[in-house]
Amino acid sequence: MLQEAIDLQNRAVNELLVINRQNKILDVVFKAPTGSGKTFMMAKFMNEVLEEEKDVIFLVSTLSKGNLAKQNYDKFKEYTNSGFFTNINPYLIEPKSDGEGGIHIENNHNVYVLQSGLLKKDKKSKGDRKTKSNATLLIKTGALENWFKEMTSGLKIENNVALTGKGKRIYWIKDECHQDINRLEDFNTKYFAKTFNFSATPSLKKNQIPNVEITNEEAIQAKLVKKVIKGNDYDDLNVALDKYQEIASEYNDNKLGINSCLIIQISNKEKGEKEISDIIRIIEKRTNLNWMYIAGKGDTKNSRTNDRIAKKNYSIDKWRDYAKSITSTTHIIIFKMTISEGGTYQEHACYIK
Repeated sequence: MLQEAIDLQNRAVNELLVINRQNKILDVVFKAPTGSGKTFMMAKFMNEVLEEEKDVIFLVSTLSKGNLAKQNYDKFKEYTNSGFFTNINPYLIEPKSDGEGGIHIENNHNVYVLQSGLLKKDKKSKGDRKTKSNATLLIKTGALENWFKEMTSGLKIENNVALTGKGKRIYWIKDECHQDINRLEDFNTKYFAKTFNFSATPSLKKNQIPNVEITNEEAIQAKLVKKVIKGNDYDDLNVALDKYQEIASEYNDNKLGINSCLIIQISNKEKGEKEISDIIRIIEKRTNLNWMYIAGKGDTKNSRTNDRIAKKNYSIDKWRDYAKSITSTTHIIIFKMTISEGGTYQEHACYIK
């Protein structure tokens, strides 16, 4: 990564650490544009805090859409396994895969990643009414609160026997904090020592005023992200392709070991298929670019690509893993996503692997 980008990310993390050390603000808001390395900065921040505060654990909550929880968890594991952030020991809170249902939360980690979909209200099943949802098992049975109690209490009583509790302080990281996660808010003042709100678009209506911010201008200047173009003027896509190739060439010329790609998001469902066809047509006029279109979660039938992975019978998850890998030869990733903020959508941004 270019030194300007590294310096900008380090500055933001250091500002968060200064606020944390002062202990004066218990509800911190961090704003950074999409594509600026928010997950990396989050991991770096947690790693530094865990170095200084041995009695802290993090609960990282993510949105339900897509595989955001799994993606965050995988990145944290990658940072840990590579020896980059050695203080992080991540755990993904998810349903058991043994067919019994239920959710078991281990107590020997220090970063816990939770998908907010596991906290949603129950939906009645059309088939078996006796089937309990994961939300029922996590909330109604008290599994989540019992875990909070175990992690935060200094003493645990079980079957009239006194056991040593973990005695931890929980720091809650709300990824995409502009979205409500009401069922976790119920536990906030009772179990969470501090809250760190991460978002590209924090909500002013919720009084989410940034304490630390990377502005769009700073991110663009440091080449963390490029200019975001809104609308559906496809002449703009050619501008984005030109700029992407310029950036990729700069990284390659400097031999920085960076594998970059362009992400194109389609948010209009009604016009989505036509937009995708138009986008692919424009991309394929440039014979040196490989593209991948991911239709949706698990949808291998409608997903397509001109890259080498098309010859392999892979699942969509494998496609995503390949696209994010440093060895990927996919230059452009196209996918649908409904964006709710501000009535606009992000058409393209540079993504650094």
